[in-house]
Amino acid sequence: MYQRDLSEVNDLKLLPGFLKDAMERQSFEALSELIPAEVMKRARRVVLTGNGDSYCASLATRLFFNKMFGTPDVFAERCVDVGRHFYFGDEEDRSETLVFVTSSSGTGARVTEAIQRADKKGCTTFAVTTNPESNIGKAADYVLHEKGDKVWSFPFSGQSFTYSNAMLNLYLVALYAGVCRGHITREDEQNMRAEMLRYMQSVVDRLDAIDQQMYDLALNWKDTVGYDFVGSGYDIAAAYFGAAKGFEYLGCYNQYTDSEDWCHINFFMRDREKIGTVAIASKNSPSFGRTVETIGTMLKSGRPVLVVSEADADEFPEGAELCQLPDTILLELKPMMSFIPVTLLMFHLGRMRGLEFFTGFGTSPLFAEKDMNKLKTSKVVYVD
Repeated sequence: MYQRDLSEVNDLKLLPGFLKDAMERQSFEALSELIPAEVMKRARRVVLTGNGDSYCASLATRLFFNKMFGTPDVFAERCVDVGRHFYFGDEEDRSETLVFVTSSSGTGARVTEAIQRADKKGCTTFAVTTNPESNIGKAADYVLHEKGDKVWSFPFSGQSFTYSNAMLNLYLVALYAGVCRGHITREDEQNMRAEMLRYMQSVVDRLDAIDQQMYDLALNWKDTVGYDFVGSGYDIAAAYFGAAKGFEYLGCYNQYTDSEDWCHINFFMRDREKIGTVAIASKNSPSFGRTVETIGTMLKSGRPVLVVSEADADEFPEGAELCQLPDTILLELKPMMSFIPVTLLMFHLGRMRGLEFFTGFGTSPLFAEKDMNKLKTSKVVYVD
């Protein structure tokens, strides 16, 4: 029988320290020196974009940008859309459109296209990257990056840290904008930073128990062949990330969606007893009630169901496995931690089956093929 591998959980225990260090480097004062307050005050539209986990970071923070900027005109778009399809408008001051392009390496073809097109359109551009000398770093008006020496090492879960770092940078610049635009005070901003650190530490303090639960669940789900991840609003990011880990750790069939669309589409899938189904259900989310209804439908259809939530078990239909996370007073912060249980579950399922895909203990055979997916070598074009 598969013995519990601690590689992933041991990496994730470093997360609060890593993010605290990054937060201190990206202080309010540092942001105010980097980005003139007037840039934030004049903004009328915000576009968040990235690929893979970086796109997921855009999904995670979009609604927070809505709140901090006080505008509905915030979009989380895929890079191929920003680079080739997005309509920037003809009769407007495009410098009032802020485009945040997120990529850890900053060297991919599509992220390069996205920032170059936004720049040519006259937008104000931001690179969220660990590599300021990258394509997007050199093209951006402003660069949000991890400064200082690279003292952190994550032997296995590097993607969880690049994702968390991207989210953190986006959260902090949104908080800065909220102060500049008068939607929150400096005291509010400081309190939110403190709550972010407190919340992260509270989850990490329970990581051993969470990891043990996900290990046990992986053993119980030994016959599952595909996975379904469901979340709405702020919870959609964890659903997306879980699906990504399913591909990267298992190479399996899986997908993500919201609690309403699941009832329209995924409801009809067959062989349901073999589909591990995960619902992210933040208890103070406006869509919590609908997600609870959807969980009931999942169970009635014969699916094995995991719920990730801060709510108590009696809030959910009987039969669902609950991974209960510590709570935070800020709904907006839930994406910072809600991805962890689904990441650990996918990790243990992959290790239990001896699979060595995207990262860690081995390499996907697809990666042995030179330039297979052309992420960095695809032709960069300008379509307008």
